[in-house]
Amino acid sequence: MPTVLSSMAIQLGTIVNGIIVGNLISPHAMAAVSACLPINQITYALAVLISIGSSGLIAVAAGKRDNDGADYIFTTVVAVSIFGGMLWALLLVPNSYSAAVFLSSAEDLRGLVHEYLTVFVWRVPLDLMFFTWQTLIRTDGFAKVVSRGILLGQVTNVVLSLALVASGFGVAGAAVAVISGDVIAMSYVAKKYFSSNERSRKFCAVFNDFGKFISQAGKIIKSGIPVASGTALISVKIWAIYQILGETGGADAMTLYAICMACLSVVSMCIAGCNGAMMPIIGMLYGERDFSGVRIHGGKFLLATRRDDRGRDLATQIKEFLR
Repeated sequence: MPTVLSSMAIQLGTIVNGIIVGNLISPHAMAAVSACLPINQITYALAVLISIGSSGLIAVAAGKRDNDGADYIFTTVVAVSIFGGMLWALLLVPNSYSAAVFLSSAEDLRGLVHEYLTVFVWRVPLDLMFFTWQTLIRTDGFAKVVSRGILLGQVTNVVLSLALVASGFGVAGAAVAVISGDVIAMSYVAKKYFSSNERSRKFCAVFNDFGKFISQAGKIIKSGIPVASGTALISVKIWAIYQILGETGGADAMTLYAICMACLSVVSMCIAGCNGAMMPIIGMLYGERDFSGVRIHGGKFLLATRRDDRGRDLATQIKEFLR
């Protein structure tokens, strides 16, 4: 449920942000914001590439009681997400206008797209890191922390967007609001998770053997390719539709499609949330397949509290059996 709620909050925040921009600036401004959706989708695909396979690999290592191996994979994923975010930002930041031209075939919309994108590109490294980390953190049993952080971030996004756009900052103000919400969400989740004594995963040295690090990163990326490629193709589809609409109907056609996309997002909110919740659950179950009834948490083995018809808990039954 926390994962479903957080997914719904992200989509609602995006929809409300578009409504604010469309009503306080212009409908074309809403289309300009929506035209940048493929960048969001590609960033999410990269995060899936890094995280979806690694969460299962970490869980399998933990299920085998190889905590050092699980920590190594965890640290590798965090490092790869940081490097990936920096490279993605270095590609986009100097080429924001070229990206605006690429995203919008309607010439009368490119100015608004570029204005939004100039600020929005700085969100890319944050999103790549946060999308990656939240999957790992959920798998470690901190789904509620992630949910609360995302809810807090989306509330910040909507409030700031309304304030900045109404104050005359235009679509750039909406981009600042989105980034601010992400910073708040990421800071909250990171503080709560990394300061907790209950988390299972710890950082370890991964750059002492650079060859091993590259090999591990390759395994992680390889395991995520099937799902990430499908996610990336969605961004290609959205971009292609916007190109066709921009060429044939101009900014007005792109605006109408942006409104339809917002309606579709409302319909798919619960489905997307359930999909997001499945990944860490499957990872945990797969990792514990050989250790049914035993959960590894913080280096301790916790026995189930199931009792028999004589009221004995599982620990007592095992002790008596061993005697």
